[in-house]
Amino acid sequence: MRKENSDLLTTRGILKPERAPVLFDLKQLIPTAHFAAQVEFYWSVTWDIIPDQTFEQKVLSHPNLHVVIEPERAYIAGIPSACYTRALKGSGRAHSIKLLPGMATTLLPGAAKDYTDKERPLADIFDAHEVQELQQRILNSTSEEQRREYFERFLTTHMTSPRDAHHRAQRYVELIQNTPEIIHVEALAKQVHESVRTLQRLFTAHVGVSPKWVIKRYRLHEAAEQLETNPDKSVAEIAQELGYFDQAHFSNEFKSFTGESPSHYQSRTSET
Repeated sequence: MRKENSDLLTTRGILKPERAPVLFDLKQLIPTAHFAAQVEFYWSVTWDIIPDQTFEQKVLSHPNLHVVIEPERAYIAGIPSACYTRALKGSGRAHSIKLLPGMATTLLPGAAKDYTDKERPLADIFDAHEVQELQQRILNSTSEEQRREYFERFLTTHMTSPRDAHHRAQRYVELIQNTPEIIHVEALAKQVHESVRTLQRLFTAHVGVSPKWVIKRYRLHEAAEQLETNPDKSVAEIAQELGYFDQAHFSNEFKSFTGESPSHYQSRTSET
């Protein structure tokens, strides 16, 4: 679902930390019309950590692949299948293309699954001189609009037009995201008139994770948000609203992805 720039800054999937000795500046910009079907947005983030401190940010990632440019490296960031933690020290910055779910293979060779849980140097896939030039231009740019221009020059050279399979994969991920009632792959298959096996192959090729993973991940995004914003609502109530008929199952799944129980997460984040 396309959002305007003013609506892009969302924290869903970013788990609240114990403490935040850090200043973040996050900027996002939607693509031009030519790439609107393949790119969700471009983002830039800078950070400045309190001296002698380390900041650890946990993230329940969305099913997107990123092209990331940092001062020290340029790389493809595949989808982390587990909760992703990044430890930050000092100051730094990163600039990225966030591809829409299902569109990775309009830019990258192979299957989207090949990049899951990996960070691959951009120069392993594209010409090293061209990557170095892109990195320098992105880092030297003075505005998000200028960075978008350089990113889109790169995409124009390398990105192919999406085929039907790409559009279907993107549409099915969006359907899962916007339809909380879909809690099983079988329900998705029935709604889109595809077999479960076809969906599994489609997601492996073009999303990078299984449809079951996507369903669980969006439910956990909703769970974390509910736990943060509803301190008076019981874990059992939240679990039931999200389609978990067994609170223990919900608690185990939440802890397996985030490293803490939903009750602990709720009590901790309601105090911050």
